[in-house]
Amino acid sequence: MLYSKLSAVLLAAITCASVSYAAPVTLKSTSGGIELKGELLSFENGFYVLETALGALDVDARTVTCLGDACPKDVSNTSEFTITGNDRLLKNLVLPLIEGYGFSLGADVALKSSGKNKSSVQVTGINGTKFADISIGGTQKNPAISIQSGTVAKMLSAKSTSTIIPLSSDAFVLAVSADNPLRSISQKNLQALLSGKITNWKDIGGPDFDINLYVPSGNNSLLNTAKATGFDFSKAKKAIKIADIIALSRTAESDPFGITVINHSNLGGARALSIGGACGAVIAPNKFTIAAGNYPASYFHYLEVADKNLPIFAQEFADYLKTDQAKSQINTLGFNSISITESPLGEQGDRLAYSILAQKNVVPIEDLRKMITLLGGARQLSSVLRFKIGSIELDAPSQTALDALVTELYLGKYADQKIMFVGFTENLGSFADNKRNSKAAAQLIFGGLRGQIGGEILDDLNIEVHGFGQASPLSCEDTPEGANLNNRVEIWVKDSY
Repeated sequence: MLYSKLSAVLLAAITCASVSYAAPVTLKSTSGGIELKGELLSFENGFYVLETALGALDVDARTVTCLGDACPKDVSNTSEFTITGNDRLLKNLVLPLIEGYGFSLGADVALKSSGKNKSSVQVTGINGTKFADISIGGTQKNPAISIQSGTVAKMLSAKSTSTIIPLSSDAFVLAVSADNPLRSISQKNLQALLSGKITNWKDIGGPDFDINLYVPSGNNSLLNTAKATGFDFSKAKKAIKIADIIALSRTAESDPFGITVINHSNLGGARALSIGGACGAVIAPNKFTIAAGNYPASYFHYLEVADKNLPIFAQEFADYLKTDQAKSQINTLGFNSISITESPLGEQGDRLAYSILAQKNVVPIEDLRKMITLLGGARQLSSVLRFKIGSIELDAPSQTALDALVTELYLGKYADQKIMFVGFTENLGSFADNKRNSKAAAQLIFGGLRGQIGGEILDDLNIEVHGFGQASPLSCEDTPEGANLNNRVEIWVKDSY
C-alpha cells in the first residue's frame, strides 16, 4: 500500500485518553505559516480532530500549537506502545531496525533490559524531546505491533483490523554437506525422512550408513511454521535437536552423513537439496525462488500492525521499514529483505524442461515456442504476484512486491527496458480458457498499477501484457497450495533494441 505524504503529515498518535470538546480553537503551525480554525471535536492519541469548512481533519499535535479555551492542557509528544512476538526476531531484527530508524532521525536510542525476554527502548531527539517509549516483548493482548513468522496462509488469517508488512522471506530446507553427492529429494522421501520412516542413506540412493538427522529445537511458533511449510519434524524421535542456529549450521556443513532441517538464511556452507514432486516438478531453494514465493516451503517474517490508534512513532517506523535504507539494513542483519532481484530465463533450465515435458500434450507447441521466444534473453523479477484464493485482491507478499516495483518505476530503473506482465494458471480447465484468464489476470495487475502510479509514468514505458495459461507450471497440483503456486503473474524485463 502506498501512503500519501499528506497523510503522514496530518496523522499522529500519542497514547492518551480520548477527550471530546466541540468548541472553537485555532491550530497554528509551529513554523508559524499556517493557521486552521474550527471546532475541536476531540483530542485522542495526539490527533486534534478539527471540524472545518473542508470537513473533519486529523492534525498531528507535534506540528501545531493549539490556541483557545478548549485546548487540552497536557499534551505529551511521546509515543508509548508495545511490540511483541518471537524473542529471536525481536532481538535480532526489530531492535536493530528501531535503532536504525532512530539514528536516521538523528535521535539517541537507549535500550534497557527489564526482565527475561523483556526490554524497553527510549528514543530521544537531539533537543531532549522524547519521541518514543517502546516496550519490547511480553504478552500484551493487543500490542501496537507484533512480529511473527508464517506462511502466506497464516498472514491471510490475520485480524481484519491489522495491516501486514512482510519484512523478510525465508524457507525451511534440507541441507547436506558440500561433499555429499545428493542433489535433490522427492517430496515423498522428505516426509518419510521427517517422520522417521527413512533412517538409512541407502533408502534415498546413498551408501549403507545411518542418516544423522539434525533439527532445530525451539518454541511452538517455530514448530508450527515448520509444519505449515511441510517440514513437520515433530515425529522424528531419533532426530538430534540443536538449539543454537549457528551450531546447527556448522553441523550441516561438517557431517558427511548428516541431513539438517534449517532455514535458508542460515545455510552457511552447507548445500540445500531441491525438492521434487510426484509429477516431476523440481524446485531448487535459492534467494530468488524463495523471494518469489515459488519454493513451496517459503515463509515470511512480518509485522502485524494495528490499524487503529497507532502511535505516530509506530506508524512512521512501519513506513520506514518499506524504504531502501531499512531493506539494506535487513540484509546486513542476515535476513533476506523483500527486495526485487532478477533471474534470467537461461538460469531456469529445470522450469523450461518441465514446461515442455509436462504440457506437451496440453499446450500447443506454437504457444510454448512463443513463450520461450518472448522470454528468451529476458530477466524475471522476483515480484511474482498472486491473488488471495477466490479473490481479485493480492496477498500480502504480492502487495509488498508490487509496492517495491512501483518504487523502481518511479525511480526510472526500467525506463529503457521492455516490461512484460505475464500471466500463468493451474492446469484445471482448457488451455484456451486458461490462456484468456491468465492474460486477464495480468491485465488486472497492470490496471491496478496504473491506478497506483498514474498514467503519466506508465505511458512513457514499453509495457506488454501476455498470458500463457498452464504452459509453465512450477509445482505439482496434488494440493491446493501447489495449484495456487501456479496461478500467478510474473514480471519480466528485456533490453529494448
